[in-house]
Amino acid sequence: MTGVAARAAAAVTAVAALTALTAPAAVVADGTVALEAGRPLATALTAMGTDGAAAALYPRGDEVRLVMARPGDGGRTAGGAPEAVPLPQGAAVEGLAVASGGRVLVAFRTAHSCAPVHVLTRAADGTWASAEAGGGAAVSAAVATAPDGSAAVLAVGCAGDVALRTQDAAGGWSVQPIGFTAAPTARASLALGAAGLAVAGVDGPIPLLLVRQAGAWARTSLPGGPPAVGETIATLRVGIDAQSHPVALLRRVGETGIDVTGPIAAPVSWSLDRLLGTASWVPVSPGGPDSVDVASGGGTLVARRRDGTMLVEGPGGTLVAQIDTLAAAGGPGGAFAYVPRGGPPVLGVGTPPSVTVTAPRSVRFGEAAALRISVTDAAGRPLPRVRVRAAALAAATDDAGAVTLRPVLTATGPVEVVLADAGPVPPMRVTVRIAVRPQPVVLRATIARGASRAVVTGTAASPAA
Repeated sequence: MTGVAARAAAAVTAVAALTALTAPAAVVADGTVALEAGRPLATALTAMGTDGAAAALYPRGDEVRLVMARPGDGGRTAGGAPEAVPLPQGAAVEGLAVASGGRVLVAFRTAHSCAPVHVLTRAADGTWASAEAGGGAAVSAAVATAPDGSAAVLAVGCAGDVALRTQDAAGGWSVQPIGFTAAPTARASLALGAAGLAVAGVDGPIPLLLVRQAGAWARTSLPGGPPAVGETIATLRVGIDAQSHPVALLRRVGETGIDVTGPIAAPVSWSLDRLLGTASWVPVSPGGPDSVDVASGGGTLVARRRDGTMLVEGPGGTLVAQIDTLAAAGGPGGAFAYVPRGGPPVLGVGTPPSVTVTAPRSVRFGEAAALRISVTDAAGRPLPRVRVRAAALAAATDDAGAVTLRPVLTATGPVEVVLADAGPVPPMRVTVRIAVRPQPVVLRATIARGASRAVVTGTAASPAA
């Protein structure tokens, strides 16, 4: 085997891309909208409407800001400038939704304790209006929109009473008691589907999982059964998949105990299941137990997973997006929106790009490692002029969507390749592990002996020198 062939055989390729499990549906648009310059975000909310419009809500300084993204010409994404959301001082934001006509709804409580629930509505012309969602004070709330553009808020009252607060065509709100009671510290989750389908979840020591069909609410069993003794449902998030099946994400936490050696950590388990029929829960595949959040809208289910990937189920199939997100939301026809974790803050709409890194498995100490990096869009088209960084080196991809970086390595370990462009692609990271082998050297020395000492002089060089 020649040296070139041997090096090629020893190469390793890492891919951060879409793993298509079945053919995904075409998305509304592809691209990102920069939120604004500054440090990466620590938290964010995102939502998507039935017409493909998306929104991101995030804190910046003393303000909460909103950025909109809409399908643009040529299949790309067009976005507006960040704008401050006119929330009152001390408000606790509970949720974000995008309704028909580009309306944006921000649900909030007027204080972080038990307080009235209000909904700020931003019209398509950019004007804001605030209205109390009715029903009195609440400890938590969740807002959602249905495929027909209508909106509703699920609220847990100060005494644990659970009610749905719906908005009429004129913008007014009415209260529909559901008839169930949760713990007064519980958090709410809500998903709305077609033909009046609704799924409501409330976590805590008295968890509730409710489904509305044909106008009637019914309590359904929890995936995995009721909480065991000493166990609580710390997270209960709900969604609706493309076939109108209710979906529930649960995080079970066991009671923390103490023994003679110290505290015992509480066991934690996650599950993501869909309801088939009236009582048959089936795990969502692939990787349902790895999910840490779920959202849905427009027939698309999105699950964020703790391994830094995103599961997306749409009418046309399922895919896994290899991108770590702070927030994600589903939209029409398999479309989705997301805010990536780390890097320049952006709102992404559609399918993240595919990044492939080919690198040698090992190099000698002090040698440059050739990292061949290619970036393509969801259709496999090359993405030129995307800035890529590895170690202390950075360069932009050429017209073929490729670039080669040659960092000099002195220690075995991971080498991180970062897409640092805040424009057409989101910030993404790919890690490859490269071993550094010892570098042989040839020592040449001359000893000069004196009357009282010996002086050694010499050189050290690689064998090729």
